[in-house]
Amino acid sequence: MTLGVRIKQILNDRDMSQTELSNSAGVGENGKPILPPATLSNIIDGTTNECNIGVGKILKIAEALGVSVEYLYGKTAPDLPAYPDDVKYIANIYENMNDDGRQDLVEYAHFLSNKDKYKKDNKDRLVQKQA
Repeated sequence: MTLGVRIKQILNDRDMSQTELSNSAGVGENGKPILPPATLSNIIDGTTNECNIGVGKILKIAEALGVSVEYLYGKTAPDLPAYPDDVKYIANIYENMNDDGRQDLVEYAHFLSNKDKYKKDNKDRLVQKQA
């Protein structure tokens, strides 16, 4: 997978536009976008050779998307920076289970998610409802 295809995939997964990515990359000292939309478009559609993209631009793209440069180039699995440690811990447990264990874990999580006492309130925190 090329760099452009990977960036496009991440944008689609996050329902993010090229303009939003350009804005997230910030502006330089001259007040101009570090990653103008036209430049970003050329990277994504492959008209700009990956070798001609500066390291600074690659770093800004990765930073704005919240992924590593290695991930952009397909060298690592996706980063999970947005997830708390307990979620990463559960994901690690899942990865080390066989198919039967994975299925049981998913079924149990589904079971718990349907119980009122484990549902989130409007403040996005767990609440226990009184019976």
